[in-house]
Amino acid sequence: MKTVYYGRISSTEGQTSASQYDDAHKQGVDKRHVHIDEGVSGYHVAPADRPEWKRVLDKLSDGGCCMCDGSTGLAADTMSFTRPCAN
Repeated sequence: MKTVYYGRISSTEGQTSASQYDDAHKQGVDKRHVHIDEGVSGYHVAPADRPEWKRVLDKLSDGGCCMCDGSTGLAADTMSFTRPCAN
């Protein structure tokens, strides 16, 4: 099964791309399949408007699994996250 990792970093408070890569590694995801949107607010930028999230959706268009660190907050609310996944 194709597995990718998505991370979103909106601030420097404990979140870094290095910590996201470490988490991806712990979850068994190769660094070539890690996608991180840095400096992106979960409240002001919808998932569909994030460059790396678009790459994740493209990679998974024919199926697969997306892993993430729960603290990255894919979206500020569930509806803004699930809407692009349903398309």
